[in-house]
Amino acid sequence: MNTSPDLGLLYFSVPALYQAIPGDHKLMFRIACAGHQIVWERKAKVVHHMSREWLKNGTVDDLAKGSFFLDEDDSLTPVG
Repeated sequence: MNTSPDLGLLYFSVPALYQAIPGDHKLMFRIACAGHQIVWERKAKVVHHMSREWLKNGTVDDLAKGSFFLDEDDSLTPVG
């Protein structure tokens, strides 16, 4: 986390956090139609499923590493 020099506000970057975590066994998802309150939004079940799979198996839909975009039709696309 950094402090914005212009506004003096706390700045948090999920991609920067992902890059700062050592090792290859990590996943990052960007989910379409989801906001900061995702656990209470329409896509909450998707996040619950992903969390449960990660904690139980160390994978999500047989993925163990990488960055992905989950679109409105629940299709995963690799990012980067």
